[in-house]
Amino acid sequence: MCDFSSCLFDVAMKPLEALRLTERRRQLLSSASGRVLEVGAGTGANLPYFRYEHIADLTLTDAEVRARLQHRVRWTAEAAGLHPARLSVCEAPAEQLPFEDASFDCVVATLVFCTVADQQAGLTEVRRVLKPGGALLFMEHVRPPRAVPAKLFAVLNPAWRLVSGGCNLTRETLAALRQVGLPPRLYGTFGGGIFTYGIAPKAA
Repeated sequence: MCDFSSCLFDVAMKPLEALRLTERRRQLLSSASGRVLEVGAGTGANLPYFRYEHIADLTLTDAEVRARLQHRVRWTAEAAGLHPARLSVCEAPAEQLPFEDASFDCVVATLVFCTVADQQAGLTEVRRVLKPGGALLFMEHVRPPRAVPAKLFAVLNPAWRLVSGGCNLTRETLAALRQVGLPPRLYGTFGGGIFTYGIAPKAA
């Protein structure tokens, strides 16, 4: 039911989840409704926090769909009494989403766009598949706002990318959202401003 790398990732994330991530996930995902797409679903960490009574269907994508995600999707559907068609998985990178324009009311991305190889292309795809008036719900870690941590992260970033599967410590994701036409409205920041979360609406 669990490949080694996926289980290792979940174990590594437990301290962060205990500190703040779980609380923020619950707050963020409570507003997801209608047709929902999650980009970069990973091991399915967000699945317990969606309010399925407000969701018509939920599609999860990842560049590489692993057994742990598929297992969690089946378990969640059974536990919530959902028809299988309402909860599905699709293997696709963020830069090449295989959906028609304006397909979803809401897109979710948590700790994803630090790793997407072409962040601008991925965010442009998110905007494309969102319906007018829809929104991206996001939680990301970004370049630290203070000068000293920012310089330290810049020094560490090349080595960090090698050991973390391409994760970047210095992404300016909020600026990238503005550039693609998804101006972010922050719910808040934590971790000294390293983590940020909120909503980025697409104009109606």
